[in-house]
Amino acid sequence: MKLRERLDAMAAGRRAGLAGRPVTDCPYTQDTPNGRALTLAFVRAYLKVNPEAASAVSFEG
Repeated sequence: MKLRERLDAMAAGRRAGLAGRPVTDCPYTQDTPNGRALTLAFVRAYLKVNPEAASAVSFEG
């Protein structure tokens, strides 16, 4: 995974959290190791700005 991809995923997560969109709006799939890493970056950034959504997020599987 390139650093730029990860930064873009984090920025997208932050924007989604600030806009009040649900965490399920994550545009990344978990079909590949790269997709899982980008999803994780998105979710972590999302939860930084929207911590009350943590109950809706599962990092398992």
